[in-house]
Amino acid sequence: MFVGTPPPHYFNHLYQNTMKVLQQLLGFALLCPFAISCADQQADVQPISSTKDHYEEMLTTKSWKLTSMKAVPAYQDPDSGEYISDLMSYWMHPCEMDDQLIFRVDGSTAAETGEEHCNIQADIEERGQWKFIFGNSKLQFIDLKGQSIVYDIDKITAHEIQLRSSNLLNKLSTARVKFEAVD
Repeated sequence: MFVGTPPPHYFNHLYQNTMKVLQQLLGFALLCPFAISCADQQADVQPISSTKDHYEEMLTTKSWKLTSMKAVPAYQDPDSGEYISDLMSYWMHPCEMDDQLIFRVDGSTAAETGEEHCNIQADIEERGQWKFIFGNSKLQFIDLKGQSIVYDIDKITAHEIQLRSSNLLNKLSTARVKFEAVD
């Protein structure tokens, strides 16, 4: 304990300790952004590939039945002027409503016909291709004629697929599509 003024070596010791602490803080401050940027890059890369693999596995290991296709808000038919919200009954033939969509690992799609056959000669009808695009946020279908429809992915689980597209209709209505897994 000092009474009065501390000896000169005390200030030298205090100065050296303060400089060591400042050097450590400066080093930490310089390394911190680098460590954070590396952690962010690794976090960004890993979920994208695992999500794609996970989505592909869920899609390709089951058959899927279209259970709902709605226009939100209701779509106005340009010919009749009628407002339509149930797009399944509007666009699909009754024999197609019990078909099951098959996503194959090679990127092709097919429909396994249900009890009501549209085409008596085939139990499985080729439908085209599918793939994930835009960082796995969209699902693209390409039919056998080469026409493409792109859907935003709202949800993909082991039991359900929910998609939406504003490109199917006019820009005023969005098509909301739901598939359920068939066990």
